[in-house]
Amino acid sequence: MKRLASALALATTILAVGAQAVVAWPDDTRAILSSTPAGLAVGETWTVDISFVSQGRALSPDSFRPVVVVQDLTTHETRTFESRATGVAGVFRADVVFPRAGTWSYKVAPSATGPFFAYPAVNIVAAATPDGQVSSASAEQVAPNLGIVVAAAVLMGVALLGSLGLAANRRRPRSATDGLASSR
Repeated sequence: MKRLASALALATTILAVGAQAVVAWPDDTRAILSSTPAGLAVGETWTVDISFVSQGRALSPDSFRPVVVVQDLTTHETRTFESRATGVAGVFRADVVFPRAGTWSYKVAPSATGPFFAYPAVNIVAAATPDGQVSSASAEQVAPNLGIVVAAAVLMGVALLGSLGLAANRRRPRSATDGLASSR
C-alpha cells in the first residue's frame, strides 16, 4: 500500500511539472497586432488581427481565446473585447469600439486571464459631424471633466488662502517678560 501511495505521489508531481511546461510561455513570446487604434474617433470600429509569435513561429493552440482590454486612463473604466478565429491558423480578429474621447491604454492576451501584452496609450478623438464640427455628445462628455478641474482649483485656492490667513492671525506665545513690559 505504501508503494502505491508513493507511486501516486510521484505521478502527481510529474504530471504537475509536465502540465506547467506545456502551458508555460516561452520568454521571447510576442503579441503581434495588425494595426493600432491611433487616430480613431469615438464610435469607430478598430478591427485588429492578433497572433502570438515565439522564435519566429506563430503559436496556435486550440485553447487560445484572445481578448483585447482597453482602459480609459481618466475614469479607469475597462472594457474587454473577445476575438474570433480567422481562416488562418493562429490568427484571431477582434472588433473594438471606444465609447468616448480621451486617452486609452490597451493590451491583449491569449485568454481573459493573461498573460497580457501592453501597448502605449493612444488618444481617441471626439467624433466629428459631417460639417467637421465636434459632435455635441462629445463636447458634453468633456464639460463635466472641466467643471471638476475648475472646482478642484477653486477649493485648493480657498484652502491655501485660509491657511495663510490662519498663519498671519496666529499670535505668538507671550513670554513672562512681555507681560512686564506692557504693564509699565
